[in-house]
Amino acid sequence: MNITRISLFIIFSILLVTIAISQEKSTVMEPPLEHKQSLYIDKDKRIYVPSKTPIYIRFATSPEDDAPSYLMYNEESMKSPSKDGFALPFYLEGPGRHSLVHPDANFWKSPDKTSLAALDPDRIFYFFEDGYAPKSKKIISKAPQIISGKTTIYGKTITITLESTDESSGLKNIYYSVDGAKFTTYENIIDFTKEGAYNLRFYSVDNVGNVENYSTFLFALDLTAPKTNHLVKNIHKGDILSPKAVFELSSTDNRAGVLKIGYRFDSANERTYKGKSVSPASLPDGDHKFIYYAEDKVGNIEALKTYDFYLDKTPPVVTTSIEGDQHTKNQTLFVSGSSQVKLTATDNKSGVDQIQYQIDITQTSNYTTPFGLPRKSGQHTIGYFASDQVGNLSKKELLVLTLDLSSPNSGCTFTGPKAQVQDTLYISNKTRISFNAKDSRSGVQKIQYQVDSKNVQTYTSPITIPEHGAHKIIYYATDNVNNKEKQNTVEAFVDNYPPEIYSHFSVESKRTAQLASAGKDIQVYPVKTVLYLGATDKSSGVEKIFYQTNKGKKNTYKTLIPFSKVGEYVIDIEAVDLVGNVSKKKLHFMIKHIPADKAGN
Repeated sequence: MNITRISLFIIFSILLVTIAISQEKSTVMEPPLEHKQSLYIDKDKRIYVPSKTPIYIRFATSPEDDAPSYLMYNEESMKSPSKDGFALPFYLEGPGRHSLVHPDANFWKSPDKTSLAALDPDRIFYFFEDGYAPKSKKIISKAPQIISGKTTIYGKTITITLESTDESSGLKNIYYSVDGAKFTTYENIIDFTKEGAYNLRFYSVDNVGNVENYSTFLFALDLTAPKTNHLVKNIHKGDILSPKAVFELSSTDNRAGVLKIGYRFDSANERTYKGKSVSPASLPDGDHKFIYYAEDKVGNIEALKTYDFYLDKTPPVVTTSIEGDQHTKNQTLFVSGSSQVKLTATDNKSGVDQIQYQIDITQTSNYTTPFGLPRKSGQHTIGYFASDQVGNLSKKELLVLTLDLSSPNSGCTFTGPKAQVQDTLYISNKTRISFNAKDSRSGVQKIQYQVDSKNVQTYTSPITIPEHGAHKIIYYATDNVNNKEKQNTVEAFVDNYPPEIYSHFSVESKRTAQLASAGKDIQVYPVKTVLYLGATDKSSGVEKIFYQTNKGKKNTYKTLIPFSKVGEYVIDIEAVDLVGNVSKKKLHFMIKHIPADKAGN
């Protein structure tokens, strides 16, 4: 509402008040009282007569009221063609003092008019014509007032005093009527203490019956303060207001009309409302008071009204969380294809209205439930913001996620004894089995393996398999967002048994010799006897055979071993298979010269 609208409103209000007041007292008005004109003699024996009163003179010889009197006839009466005894009156020339004089005859003959002054007082009789009505007025006690049309409106109780003056015969009475009632004689000050509209009529009458035209005084008492109301417009939720909300004030008054509307926020200075919307946007976030009142044009002031409200200038706070797989690596947040983004918003006062989000600068969507990312590996950006129920909008925040849809790649290595024989991998119980994996995005979380039908284990360090025989090893890796690799399988044969050593001399021994150092009998072979060595292995196979003669150099067996020198021999034999299993054998014998027939040749 602008100033022009306020002005029109006030003018219209005044018109309504005027109409209301005029209608309020539309009762039947009693007329003034009837008053007869008559002669009046005051305390000083002055005689007053109304204007145009016919005057007759009677002649008496005594001052007593009952003394005989005689009507006097003037010369004109005697000339009247009417019946005998008809006396004609005379009339005074106009209002004011008049005199009846009886000078001697010489007075009329004197050309010196100053001789009038020589008339003796006992020769002059005065009397007065009163042709003017009294003049009345009202005196009103002090009170705030405003004139609305023909009505004066007062803002407090008043008293009215009536006074009247008369320039001739004097005042007889003042009469008044309130609100059309019968006129009554004014005697005391009139009190008006009740709110309402009044019609006061009054007039006065002088001692000869001249009646004043009555005066009408329309007035009202407005003892009630205006009533003001506020209206909150634009965005608000109950008593929680947005910075965009505004106040509008309107006030009504039953009679005098509104003079002004005052308002303030909290303890700030009062301001006058001029019809423009009042904004609280400059106030800080929090609880506030909007205080206002109105004053009418006769000083009635409304009691302060207070509207408590909360100015909500704080937008919601949005937090994000990942439901499902997630991992942070080098400040990059990785998620899996099954992960979902959850948005949660809280607001300090009015409450969250809605949360909105975008994925990779797509169309904005309203958030209702957790959502997943498009199934495209790589980086994705989620923009999100929220609004509360009074329109505060949070700043758009960004959440950067890297979607990891690929699984790791793992491998298996064998460290230590191993041998690939055709399509079989042979290892020993000392062979260390290691697993390794790599992942190009979120990184490897764990490697798991299973040997045969045993429980699945999480790999931490190299393992060995102690049991002899064929084994199946299953292994796979999982990355940090739980993408699991397909199972890998490797088979290996654990060879825990060493080769079996065979030895054979070219000549069969038929003699023995007893050696004190050996504590037993040993075989005796002739010079030029040859030793043959061999070994067999049931699994991986024999790799080498070693021998050592009399603690000498360790030699690899490649061909027959001849003995051409006589002496005692201790041969230490070792056979090693392909995975390092070792078997040992010791031969203790003697070489001597033995005749052929005794040697068995």
